[in-house]
Amino acid sequence: AVTLDRDILDLVKNKKKIGTANGLEVLQSQTRLNSDSARLVLLENDISRSRMNFNILLNLDPNTPFTLDTLFQNANMPSLEELLLRTRQNHPDLLLTKLQKEQAALRLETVKSSFWPVVTLQAAYNVAFSRSEVGFLLSNRSNGPFVGLTLRYTIFDGQNRKNDQEIALVQMENAALRETDLLTILEGRIKTKVSDYSALSNLISMEEENLDASRQQSALARELYRLGKTTNFEVRESILQEIQALDRVINA
Repeated sequence: AVTLDRDILDLVKNKKKIGTANGLEVLQSQTRLNSDSARLVLLENDISRSRMNFNILLNLDPNTPFTLDTLFQNANMPSLEELLLRTRQNHPDLLLTKLQKEQAALRLETVKSSFWPVVTLQAAYNVAFSRSEVGFLLSNRSNGPFVGLTLRYTIFDGQNRKNDQEIALVQMENAALRETDLLTILEGRIKTKVSDYSALSNLISMEEENLDASRQQSALARELYRLGKTTNFEVRESILQEIQALDRVINA
């Protein structure tokens, strides 16, 4: 904008010299140049402050110089199917719900196992040796194995096991529902973002065409103004349209 303002100011001054423009037009052009120049100074100060803050984040001297690549290249967007697959495999919240579902399933299996009889197997091997100073047997030694089997089954426990099974079953169903709900939400968000990305990509192409047209219009307006066939206001409007078109391209 400052560059275009300077061009207009030079044209106005030259037109004033040959008598085809008045002092008011010169003052108006100078005022616009000063206003845009002030905005430019503020923006440059914002950039300088941001550079310093970035250096501080990197634990560098605030005045460390560095350059930036300001050319933006559209990243290659993965397919929708690939994005959904990555989400199912790697999203932390989804992995957590899957783990909770598995834990609920294990709890249910544990409760079910309480309905089965419990078999306890015991085995031992005993060794004993004794010695006496007097008597018929001065010493005695005995050894041998021992094996025992115990079968235990709870006939009635006040339906506690049945209640535990129902609770575990509900917990597993709730975990499965949470997983399904979360997956639905995530897939909806991904599809929305992919749609937005596609729309913005198309919008960029349209805005670049608008920018090209506005630049041609701005150049034509300046030439017409130089020839005295249009007004300073119309030139300023064409310049604003060019700047606004460039702004829309950057935003997109």
